[in-house]
Amino acid sequence: MSHEIFYATFFYTLSAFISIAINATFYLKARKSNLLFMFLKAQGLMILWLLAKVVTKTVASNEDAWIWVVIQYIGVCYFGTVFFEFTYYYKKFRLPSRLIRILIYGIPTINFMMVLTNNYHYLFFTSVTIYQNNYGFWFYIHTAFSYIMVACSYYLLIRILMDRKDEVSWIQSVLFNFGLLLPIVANIIHVFRLIKIGFDITPIMFNITLVIFGYVAYRYRFLDIKMVTRSMILGNIHEGIIIMDNNRRIVEKNNIIEDITQSHEKLKLIETIDDFIEIVRPKIEDFENLHEGISRCLDNNDNRFTTEFRMLVQNQWHCYILKLEKIIDHSKDTIGYVFRIIDITKYKALLMSLEAKNNDLLVVNRQLSDHLNITKQLAIAKERNRISKEVHDILGHSVTLVISLLESCKYNIGNNKDFLKEKTTQSKAIIRGGFLELKKSMKSQSKDIMDMNSLIDDLERLIDDYEKSGVNVDFYYKRADLQLPMQVYDGLYRICQEALTNALKHGHAKNITIRIKYIARKMDLVIIDDGTGSHQVVKGNGLKGMETRVAELSGFLSFGSPDGQGFNIHAVLPI
Repeated sequence: MSHEIFYATFFYTLSAFISIAINATFYLKARKSNLLFMFLKAQGLMILWLLAKVVTKTVASNEDAWIWVVIQYIGVCYFGTVFFEFTYYYKKFRLPSRLIRILIYGIPTINFMMVLTNNYHYLFFTSVTIYQNNYGFWFYIHTAFSYIMVACSYYLLIRILMDRKDEVSWIQSVLFNFGLLLPIVANIIHVFRLIKIGFDITPIMFNITLVIFGYVAYRYRFLDIKMVTRSMILGNIHEGIIIMDNNRRIVEKNNIIEDITQSHEKLKLIETIDDFIEIVRPKIEDFENLHEGISRCLDNNDNRFTTEFRMLVQNQWHCYILKLEKIIDHSKDTIGYVFRIIDITKYKALLMSLEAKNNDLLVVNRQLSDHLNITKQLAIAKERNRISKEVHDILGHSVTLVISLLESCKYNIGNNKDFLKEKTTQSKAIIRGGFLELKKSMKSQSKDIMDMNSLIDDLERLIDDYEKSGVNVDFYYKRADLQLPMQVYDGLYRICQEALTNALKHGHAKNITIRIKYIARKMDLVIIDDGTGSHQVVKGNGLKGMETRVAELSGFLSFGSPDGQGFNIHAVLPI
């Protein structure tokens, strides 16, 4: 039995110190990352397991041995969980979810509490001595959970190995698989006592596994986060990437390249960029020009080359941009090239759609421009007509009155100087007032709203001017606090003005009657004179102007000369 204790102590101690030395080397030389620290955490538990076993075999009493068994089972209980957490992070680049972590840390905590309180229930160990431990049924629950954790960890490691099979040599694969099998076989032999060895070699085998994995990881930079995440980074780039060295050998490519070429099996066999070009040659439009540009860039050692090309993908033409760029190290030496193949099919389609829409907009713009010119011409014509009507109404009114006044002066020359002076002054005032009114109309300084009382006042002044020429005007109205739109106000005023002018100029009327009243949201205007009249009314600018004004306001207008005597006008304008 003493020989067994000696060998156990020797191999446990040797394994622990080898592990400490190797892990110290990893820590000093490997890149500091979360992945490295999680690996060292698993190794730390293994070293605690080994050293506690050494002390357990060298203490003087079973009571002291029990203390170190408890310390040893800190490593034993939590090793499977920490090892799984490390492999999960290595595979997924993140920790397990919070719920999973609570579960995988909660169960070993319960198992450790069963060890700690074993002297009260003896469910984990039925007996503990320096030489041998006898196990209770809870030990096998703990063992089953540890097996599950280790099996899940091995599954993740194998998946990692499969994912990186293009980067891992057969020697690395053998080392991996050999290292994975050692601790499981050793633990099964020890727990079920299939072979009499004399001491538990499970921690030594686990330590060998971690040392092998650590060596492979360090030797082939598996723990370098740059190497670990390279494939993931390339896979997340939404463009085809091919990296080649100076010998035109392909170092790396991402899955987008496989999607573009639709040649998954052939791509696994290619080694150089020339092999890749031969695969895609039949699918590329105008291949010779593209190949010539690539060859010229590579042969002349140019810094970059950019071009567009079309390629047949799944029986549809796709547009791509090829960017070939030199890779330069810190010494300014060229170490390779990177091919970037960017799919711009959607961009091209959007560009074509945009161009089509721009063409449509140009057509619409020309139509709008033509319409604007027409509208402008119509506006000019409308304004010209408005000015023409204003000139006709205002100057026609003024000139007619002045002519009438001057006619009366002709018959009184030499008889009554005061009368002549009065009529001359009135004529001058009428002409000046007409020009001021015309100037005001040209500047379009009218208000939007006028009240009816203002209209009455303006019509009374207008009538007063006409009465100076000798005509009698009877004006019937009823004042009211009524707001009139400026168009209605102006229409009523101009109709009265034109009617008075026509009555004096063409009808030579002596008596004129004007009646204006508000009826049911409409202004009703009636004008009657006793002029010469006419059986057939010939519309001049004045009457046409009346019709235009009334039509613009959606009103009603009628005029005529009953029995050829006198003239009457009836206008109804809605407010």
